[in-house]
Formats: sequence, structure tokens, C-alpha cells
Amino acid sequence: MLPDAMLRLRNNGFSILSLAMKVKYAQLVTLSNMTIFVSKPLYIYKFYICIYV
Repeated sequence: MLPDAMLRLRNNGFSILSLAMKVKYAQLVTLSNMTIFVSKPLYIYKFYICIYV
């Protein structure tokens, strides 16, 4: 399921977040639950990630 989330993020313009998840894949795959909140207004170029273990 994590590779699918990374692919969807990359396809929707969040390639930096997708790349960061690819780099941290070994740590992320051990989590039992993960929620990703992303904000994409044109005037905000930040993304917010909340990960619940």
C-alpha cells in the first residue's frame, strides 16, 4: 500500500514528498498506521505530514 501512496503523491505533484518517503521507506514500512495530510494551495508550498505510530 505504501508504494501506491508514493505513486499517487508523485502523480499529483508531490514528487518531493514521494522521494522523501522512498528514502525513508525502510522506516515507514514498519509502521502499522500512517496518515498523510497535504495542503496544496498555490500560495503555500509547504506540506504537512502527520504520522501516527
